Amino acid sequence: MKNKIKQTGDLEELASLYGMNPDSLKLSLDKYNHHMEQQTDDEFGKPVLNGVKPVCQPPYYSIRLWPKVHHTMGGIQINTSGQVIDTNQKPIEGLYAAGEVTGGIHGACRLGSCAVTDCLVFGRIAGRNAALNL
Repeated sequence: MKNKIKQTGDLEELASLYGMNPDSLKLSLDKYNHHMEQQTDDEFGKPVLNGVKPVCQPPYYSIRLWPKVHHTMGGIQINTSGQVIDTNQKPIEGLYAAGEVTGGIHGACRLGSCAVTDCLVFGRIAGRNAALNL
């Protein structure tokens, strides 16, 4: 990740690097450190992992991240043949789907990159079955 991860010597430098207000950054870091010291996150209700320590001294490492939707859970239900299933749990004749528009395969959660395999496998299955019905 050459040139992606930045190292700075103090919070002011870090704030300047990303165009942030240094006081707001320090306040956020102080809140984070308080949560880590208390081993509880009262602000967001997230679990604090054992062994996590406050960030109290430089150097500080940072990386610019941009939020994006990389996968949508749920969607059109399909069967193992890639056929779209209606609300009565019956295949809709001639309608196939694969990839991220589908749901029901992953369950409530998935691991990163699993959608790629799902797209490839069910894309091939749905494509073959759709071609048989031409």
